[in-house]
Amino acid sequence: MVIKVYISSVSSNTYMKKSQTSIIDLLDMHKVKYELIDIADPTNEEQKKFMRANSKPKEEGKVPLPPQVFNGDDYCGDYEAFENALEQNMLFEFLKLESPVPKEVSKANVKVTGEEEEEKKDEEKPVSLEQSENMSQEEDKASEETEQKENAETSEDKSKSENEDMEVMAECFAIVEEATEESEEKKDSSGTEEVPVEENKAPHSEEAETAGNAQ
Repeated sequence: MVIKVYISSVSSNTYMKKSQTSIIDLLDMHKVKYELIDIADPTNEEQKKFMRANSKPKEEGKVPLPPQVFNGDDYCGDYEAFENALEQNMLFEFLKLESPVPKEVSKANVKVTGEEEEEKKDEEKPVSLEQSENMSQEEDKASEETEQKENAETSEDKSKSENEDMEVMAECFAIVEEATEESEEKKDSSGTEEVPVEENKAPHSEEAETAGNAQ
């Protein structure tokens, strides 16, 4: 059977136009073959009468308006029924067509989804008190090991720094000691140096020489 969609191409009703466009687009998306019947076309007068006679109006006593969906001569429903079926994932049931997806495959998908949800629930279970304590002990142990490692590194750096300071001080002492030894050697050398002594000669004045001659 062929799906028939009754529409009106000359309607000024905005809601009607949107409803017709929505049905056509969704049928195209689901690759459902259909036939459009424009009741505004004078050549479709008999089809127009058929639609009004076999469709259900929204309110009793009123004329059914497009869009209306039929499977051959079997009435499916209006736009609201079409939209509800689509939301419930029952489009092919609404159109009175066989679903292109086998039911067995559908059940398998449901089963797999259920297993995944159970696994997800297991993962989201709250942690027990014992597990929480174990996790806390492991964290404390890791923190203590990290602290010990940092202290060891600090002690090693401190010892290395002290050794370097001692080496520098030893070098300084050696330099001072060497300078002191050199100074003492210079001092001793200057103390033992012989100083030349000039011979004291008694001065002989002219007067003394004269006096001697007179005697």
